[in-house]
Amino acid sequence: MGSWSPALATTAGVSGAFLTFCMAVPQAWAIWRDRTALGVSYTTWVLFCLSFSLWIGYSIRVSNEVILGSNILSLATASALMVGLIRAGEGEHSHGPWSLAALAAGCVALTLNGLFGPRGLVAVLLLSAVFVRAPQLVRSVRSYRAVAASEVSRTSWWLSLAGGACWMVHGSLRPDRNILLASMGVVVLSAAVLGFEYAAERLRTPMPIST
Repeated sequence: MGSWSPALATTAGVSGAFLTFCMAVPQAWAIWRDRTALGVSYTTWVLFCLSFSLWIGYSIRVSNEVILGSNILSLATASALMVGLIRAGEGEHSHGPWSLAALAAGCVALTLNGLFGPRGLVAVLLLSAVFVRAPQLVRSVRSYRAVAASEVSRTSWWLSLAGGACWMVHGSLRPDRNILLASMGVVVLSAAVLGFEYAAERLRTPMPIST
């Protein structure tokens, strides 16, 4: 590859890091502002926190400062979102403060796994982390079918999709197969969530009455 490849890989990684960090912000703001989280998957954001922790350990292991910084910041914003979900106290979000302690313990365990665990196991976990978005996809499908209200931030999921695209470039140029495959899954699942959220919005919007 040309001499421009490392610079492009770094630029793509920094862009992906920024977008991934920003992803949780619109959703967290909406939940804290409205104190409601209709249609938002608690499970997805728990898994996001665990996933960010795993990537923190892995990034230290492979000396990738871009991924390290991205996931530290992303974990911070996702944690704020989790507090907002518990504060909202709706449906599946009706968990007490003890759940944050359990989540913190899980985050520490996965950080250590990413840092010291067998490489084969870490690779499997990193690729499995793509599916942290699956519970939200299920919730979005349910909202679509029930034509139910949803507080899911589409801005957050556009940021997720854009961030995944940047990480695809970073992973292909670095090269790192774990990053490339994981980011491809991120793009596909984020696009699916957006598709169902937009479709559900169209169903909820009343059709104009012709005269």
